[in-house]
Amino acid sequence: MARMWEGILATQAARLDLRNDGRYRSGYHLEELYFALLEIAQPGLFVEAGAFDATASRRAAALLPGARVIAAEANPSNHAIWARQVDFAAQGVDYRQIALADGVSEVSFILRSTGDAEVAEDNSILPLTGARQVESADAVTVQATTLDALLTEVAAHVRVAAWVDVEGANREVLTGGATLLGRVDLIKIEVETQEMWSGQWLAVDVLENLLGHGLVPVARDAQAPTQFNLVCVSERVLACPGVAVLIDDFLRAQGERELPGALGLARRDPRVRAAARSVSALARRVR
Repeated sequence: MARMWEGILATQAARLDLRNDGRYRSGYHLEELYFALLEIAQPGLFVEAGAFDATASRRAAALLPGARVIAAEANPSNHAIWARQVDFAAQGVDYRQIALADGVSEVSFILRSTGDAEVAEDNSILPLTGARQVESADAVTVQATTLDALLTEVAAHVRVAAWVDVEGANREVLTGGATLLGRVDLIKIEVETQEMWSGQWLAVDVLENLLGHGLVPVARDAQAPTQFNLVCVSERVLACPGVAVLIDDFLRAQGERELPGALGLARRDPRVRAAARSVSALARRVR
């Protein structure tokens, strides 16, 4: 079943025009679909694993008044930098310096240098494979918890949404959330079709796990040739009014041609994107 879904998603992605920064467009539309679905799902708990600056959590908190929003960032340096720059509590986000894994314990977290950059990305609890390994990598010990442990902080009836970007450590995160995943209505997760981190689950393994928890794949982007983000929803959300229209709109947008030159740059401008989000939100309310 997982292989079948992987093929369906690959066929969907094959429609994309990757010219003129088409990969960026595919990711943008997937995120817009996710947050539109989040408004419909209205979970009481939102969890972001691999939060970095917790942009997704901050946007989720703005859409979900009263929900518990937890953003987990394992990298101690990144966490310290963003905690100084952003008042997360004021935005309704519980921003924690912790890894999400398959046990409540300490784990080794591998940091690799990104040159002169103050903050670093692509760090993981897993080592990079083969030629991707770098000499400028250091391991630090960080505290870890599980998705299931977070459930003790909310009421038993609370539904959940998740955003997972953990640089290959999907097996650890998902196997640590067997109970929580049974209450997930919406998840976005970064996956790979070829091994980038040693011992990682590939996209088909992630799909098999999520399907086993009743989560249905509805969309993906084309972030990189062997890497993409996947959105799955529960059957409860899939049956909600307006969801089928949102998915159809996403598929139609994914098939559009990206504009070249100045027109394409204008359409990709964050201010234009923000205006488009406002128009889309108004259109959904009118429907």
